[in-house]
Amino acid sequence: MFVLVWCIRWRCQVGIVVGIDEMGAFVMNKGQCERLCFVRANGVQLIAKEDRKSHFREWLWPKYWVIYRDNIAQESYLILRSYAAQQILQRRNDKAKTL
Repeated sequence: MFVLVWCIRWRCQVGIVVGIDEMGAFVMNKGQCERLCFVRANGVQLIAKEDRKSHFREWLWPKYWVIYRDNIAQESYLILRSYAAQQILQRRNDKAKTL
């Protein structure tokens, strides 16, 4: 019983970290770092898809992350929103060039 309670408590203490580094946006969940590709950005929420291209299952059923404005600090949200907008516009521009 003690081990089960400890495992549940440990899992609850491990938080999800969202950030930006030199390689782009990422989410750190349970010790695994996943890269994010933003799909939508507005004043209330950011919607991002995990950027995994190697797994067929991820291509078929992609995993999305929703980051709400009130879940992180205001300054961090503004930086993430700015990065997301740039990434979305750049991807849209790259698609237009290939057409």
